Amino acid sequence: MDIAQIKEVFPDFSDPELLKEITEAGQIAEIPSEQVVMDFGSSIKMLPFVLEGALKVLRKDEEGNEMFIYFLYPGQSCAVTFQCCMAQAPSQIKAVTEDKVKLLLIPASKMDEWKAKFQAWNNFVLQTYTQRFSELMATLDSVVFNNLDKRLLDYLEKKASIFDGKEIVSTHQKIAYDLNTSREVISRLMKELEKKSKIRLGRNKIELL
Repeated sequence: MDIAQIKEVFPDFSDPELLKEITEAGQIAEIPSEQVVMDFGSSIKMLPFVLEGALKVLRKDEEGNEMFIYFLYPGQSCAVTFQCCMAQAPSQIKAVTEDKVKLLLIPASKMDEWKAKFQAWNNFVLQTYTQRFSELMATLDSVVFNNLDKRLLDYLEKKASIFDGKEIVSTHQKIAYDLNTSREVISRLMKELEKKSKIRLGRNKIELL
C-alpha cells in the first residue's frame, strides 16, 4: 500500500494512529473504466476513497430512471454511502468508473469505530457531507432552473476536467443516459452548441472550445 500517496491525496488521514489502522484494514483496488463499483440496493461492505481517476455517481427515481448527480475525484468519497453505511441500509447510488480508477477501500465496519477514536476521521466525514450537499444543491438548481443546454455544457466541462483536457470520448447515448433524456435531444443540443462555437464534434469525441 502506497502510504505516501494516501497522505498526499487524503491529508486528513496523516494522523499516525489513523494511518496505521487504514494500512491494516484498507485495500487498494485498480479498476478499469466503465465498471460498476457500487450498484443500487447492494450491500455496502467497503467504502470507496478515490486515489486516482474519477467515479460517476448516479441516483434513481421512483420510476427507475437514472440520473447523474456528481463526480468523485481524488481525495473524495461519497456522503450518500456514508449515510447508508451508518443506517445499515442498502446503497442508494450507483458508482461507475469514468476512466481507470485507483481506490482505497475501507471496511464499512470501521465507520463508527473510527468516529469514536479519531477526530481526523470525523473532520473528513463532515467535510464530505458539506461538499456533497453543496453539489447536490447545485445539481437540483441545474435541473429546476437551468435549460438542458446549460446542464449539458456544465456536464461536459466536469467530464473534461477528469481527463485534464478539453476532449471527451463518449457517445450521445451515454450522455443522454446520464442526463435522463433522449439521444435525439442530446444530438440536437450538441449541434446547437457547435454552431455557437462552444464545442467541436467528432466521431464519439467532443472538444470544448
